[in-house]
Parts: sequence; structure tokens; C-alpha cells
Amino acid sequence: MKEKFPETNENPENQFEPTPEWIKTLCPQLADTLPVVIIQELEEWRKKVESQHIKYRLDIRNVSRESVSSYMNNFILRVNDRRSKDPNQKPSMPQELISDTLRGKTWREFYEEIDEALKQTTGLSVKEVKKLSKGGDYSDINLRLLPAFIFLRQKGYKRYPDLAL
Repeated sequence: MKEKFPETNENPENQFEPTPEWIKTLCPQLADTLPVVIIQELEEWRKKVESQHIKYRLDIRNVSRESVSSYMNNFILRVNDRRSKDPNQKPSMPQELISDTLRGKTWREFYEEIDEALKQTTGLSVKEVKKLSKGGDYSDINLRLLPAFIFLRQKGYKRYPDLAL
């Protein structure tokens, strides 16, 4: 399910460019254009992973896939880990680190936004995500969740510490 993000010229973070081919290949359900800032972040993570693979003489065929998983840094745990959070409490992370979007929200409000992002961009429910993630290899599920992750980034959430653990 392709999600077209709202484009605006007011904020440089909301400038869009065509989705790079390597990202489209991994995640064909993404929109044809993505925010420049997201593309830049993904490209940076890809370079980091690639340099590690070269340094340690690892197989570089999966660099793109691994860079997406690395970029999302356990977002799947954020999606699935709800029991440990009091839904009526606000996140206890240092306020100067979290985004303005997360600041002031309760865990319940935050998870409702995650649920909505999943539904709108992937068509998956949290229950379905939990089922898919039981095997422990998150690389495939991360690719399915990437549209929701990007959607939440577009809403103003930071990659870390808001979405990634």
C-alpha cells in the first residue's frame, strides 16, 4: 500500500525527491518520492554498513537490507513492547532528547499513532506484526514496517530515541 506523504515547501525537511532504486527494490510499497531527509539518513546508514562489511570482509550482497534494519534499530521492539509501559504515563526519556511530537504525549497516545501509521501505510495490525516477528529475524519485517517508520518520521518523531531503541 503506497502512502503519499504530504509535500510542503515551507520546511526544508519536507522537500521530496524520487525514491532511490535500491530502496524501491527492497520496499516496493514505498511512495515514488520520499522526504530528502529520510533518503539522506538511509544513504548514510547504507554507507556505514557497507564500510563495516568491507572492513571486516563480510558479504556485501545484503548491505542494503541490513542498512534498513540498522537504520530502524529495533523499531519492531517499539511496536511490540507495550506491556512494560504504563499507558497513562509520559515517556521518561530525557526531554531534551525526544522530539517535540513525542513530548507531552502519553505512551497510549504514542502507541495509537504507531497503530494508525501501521494501518495506513502497511495494512498491518499490531497483532499481525507480533505474529510476523515471532521468528526473531527482523530484516523482512523491518522492510514491511519501513513505510510506517517513515510516516512517523514525517509526523515529526525522531529516529532515535522516539522510534528506535
